Amino acid sequence: MRRRRQARRGWHDRSGGALPLGCAPPAEVRRLWVGWFWSSSPNANNSNNAWNVNFNNGNVNNNNKDNAKYVRLVRGGK
Repeated sequence: MRRRRQARRGWHDRSGGALPLGCAPPAEVRRLWVGWFWSSSPNANNSNNAWNVNFNNGNVNNNNKDNAKYVRLVRGGK
């Protein structure tokens, strides 16, 4: 239980706890970050689009927000 509390410190989970906490082994992490991921930046010329990054090859694109992409949770700050 202590480890779980420490993992949550400093994170904001808008899913109400529906997301699993924990760490994946390094080999699994490499497999997890494959494909297109949304950024939080909207396209300045079209508010219906947002920027996304392909973690396979580093390509950057912008697509309609209705398109299915992955989301990667990151923590900002110190």
